[in-house]
Amino acid sequence: MSLWMRKTLIVWLIGGVTLLTGLGATRLWDRDEPRNARCAEEMRARHDWVVPYFNGQLRTHKPVLLYWGIMLSQQLPLDREFCARLPSAMAGLGTLILTFLVGSRIYGESAGRLAAVILASSLMFVVASRAATPDSLLIFFTTLSLYFFVRAAFAPLPPGHSNAPATLERGWQLDTRNAVGMYAAMAVAVLAKGPIGFVFPCLIVGLFTLLENHDTYVPVPGKLERRIKGLCLWLTRMFYPSLVGRTVWSLRPWWLVAALVLLAFPWYAWVGIRTDGAWLRGFFVDHNLARAWQPLEGHGGGPWFYPVSLLVGFFPWSVFAVPLILSWRQDDSPSLRERRARVLMWLWVMLYVLVFSAARTKLPSYITPTFPALALLTSQFLRGSLRTRAIVPWVRAGFVALALVGIVLLVGLPLAARRYVPGELWLGVVGMVPLVTGLSAWWYWSCDERILVRRMLVGGATVFTILLFAVVAPRIDRHQLAWQMFLQNPVQRSEVRLAAYGVLEPSWVYYSGRGIDELPRGDEPALAEFLARPEPLYVIATSIDAAQLEGRLGGAFRKVSEVPYFLRSGSIVLFTNDAASLSATAAGRSSEAQQRAVR
Repeated sequence: MSLWMRKTLIVWLIGGVTLLTGLGATRLWDRDEPRNARCAEEMRARHDWVVPYFNGQLRTHKPVLLYWGIMLSQQLPLDREFCARLPSAMAGLGTLILTFLVGSRIYGESAGRLAAVILASSLMFVVASRAATPDSLLIFFTTLSLYFFVRAAFAPLPPGHSNAPATLERGWQLDTRNAVGMYAAMAVAVLAKGPIGFVFPCLIVGLFTLLENHDTYVPVPGKLERRIKGLCLWLTRMFYPSLVGRTVWSLRPWWLVAALVLLAFPWYAWVGIRTDGAWLRGFFVDHNLARAWQPLEGHGGGPWFYPVSLLVGFFPWSVFAVPLILSWRQDDSPSLRERRARVLMWLWVMLYVLVFSAARTKLPSYITPTFPALALLTSQFLRGSLRTRAIVPWVRAGFVALALVGIVLLVGLPLAARRYVPGELWLGVVGMVPLVTGLSAWWYWSCDERILVRRMLVGGATVFTILLFAVVAPRIDRHQLAWQMFLQNPVQRSEVRLAAYGVLEPSWVYYSGRGIDELPRGDEPALAEFLARPEPLYVIATSIDAAQLEGRLGGAFRKVSEVPYFLRSGSIVLFTNDAASLSATAAGRSSEAQQRAVR
C-alpha cells in the first residue's frame, strides 16, 4: 500500500461506510430522485445523450452531467436504486479526499483527516452523497476548483512543521497549471448545475485575491460615525477600478473562457439546437432567473432560512456553531497562514449564504457546497479550542446541546413514527447516540482528555450517521408501497394506458416503467377524453379523489388495489373501467362534459 493510501485510509473507511452502506436498500424518494433516474432511463432508451426527457416531456430543471453518470452506472449488473445513486456517492467520496488534501495543504495532515471525517458524518452532505441528485457533483467540482486555487495560494508545509513561516505566504501567483485545473473544474460544474458552477468559485477566488492585494483593514478608533467612514474609505480603495482590474488579470480569466467554450458550451449549444431553444429558455429563464425573483413550487423562506439550514444540515457538528463564530473575533492565530486560510474559508461559506438569502426561492441544497469549508473550519477550531481551552463555556454548551438533541430524538421520533410509519416506535433509540456522545464528551473534557473528546465526537457522529441511513431509512422505506400497484399483470401490458388524476408522484412514473398521463383535478373534459379511449385504462388517484370519481364513473368503476399514501394521510387507489361498459360510459360522459364546457 502506498504512503498516500495509508494516510487517507481512515478517510476511505469512514467515507465508504457512511456513503455506501445500504446505498440501494431504499427505493427512490420523491420527488427529485425518481425524476432524475427516470430521465436517465428515458434518454438511454432513446439512445439520446443530449436532450433530457421525463415522462415523455422535455425536462429543463438541470443540465446533463448527472444523467450521463446514471446512464453509465446503469450498465452495471446492480440494483436500479444503487446505480441511480452511485454517481453521487462517488462524487461524495471524491469530495472527502479533496477536503483532506486542502486541509493537509493549509493546516497539516491531521487537520485534513479530521475535516474529512467531520464532512463524512455531517447530515446534509451524506444526504446529498446518497441521493440521485446533482448536488453531490456540484460540491465535488466546486471543491476541486478551490483545491487548485489553494495549491497556488498556499505553499506546502515544511516536513515536521505545523505552520509554514509567514515569509512563504507573500508573492504567490496563480500559475498556468493550477489555473487550467481550477477553471476546467468550474466548467464541468456548469454541466452539473448551471452557471453557479463557476460564478461562486470565481467570487470566492476573486474576493480573496482582492483582499490579498489590498491593505488589511484596521478599525478606526473613535465614535461609530468615524468608524463607518473609515470602513467606507477602505472599501472604496479596495474596489478601485485599477486594483480590481489587476486582480482579475492576475487570475488568468482567459483560461475560464477557454474551459467554458471547450467543456460546457458544446452541450448547451447542441441541446439548444435540438429543442429550438426551448431547453435553454426553460432552464435559464424559469429555473435560474425566475427563482431569484419569486419563490417557485412553494420553496420560500425568510432571512433565517439558511442559518437554520446550516444548523440542521451540518448536525452533529453544528452544535459548535456559536464558539466557531466567536472564534473569528479572536486574533490568536499563530501564523499569517492560518489567518489567510480563515478568510478564505469564511468567504467560501458567507458568499453562498448571503447571495442565496437574497434570492426568493430557497432550498437547503443550495448551500451544500459550503460544507467542505465548514468542515475545515470546525476541524481547526476543535484542535485549537481543545488545546488552548479557548471559549470554554461555549464548547461545553456544545456538548450539552448534543445531549439535548438526543433527548429530543428519543421523545420526538416515536411520536412522529406513530403518525407516519406505524409500528416503528423503536426508531427513537437512535437518540441514545448523540445523548451518550454529548455526556461522554463532557466527561472527557472535565478529565482534561482532549484527544479522547475528539475521538468520542468522531465515533458518535459516525455511528449516528450509519444508524440513520443504513437502519432507520430502510425501516421507513418499508412503508413506501405505491410501487406494488404496478406489479399487477394487466398494468404491465404494453397496450395499457395509465393516468394519474389530481396528483402525480415522480416515483409512480419510475416504478411503473412507462409514461403516465396527468389529468388535472376538476378537469372533467380531460378525464372524459381519456376514458373514451378504446384501449385498457388504469387511473391512479388519492382515496378522496377516487371516492369522487367513483360516483362519476358509476358501474364502470372497479378498484384494482389500494395502498397507504407514504408519509401522508389517506391512501392511493389504482382503478380501472370494465372493458364491456367502458366505451358507452366514457362516450356519454365526454358528451356531457363538452356540453357543460360550451355553456
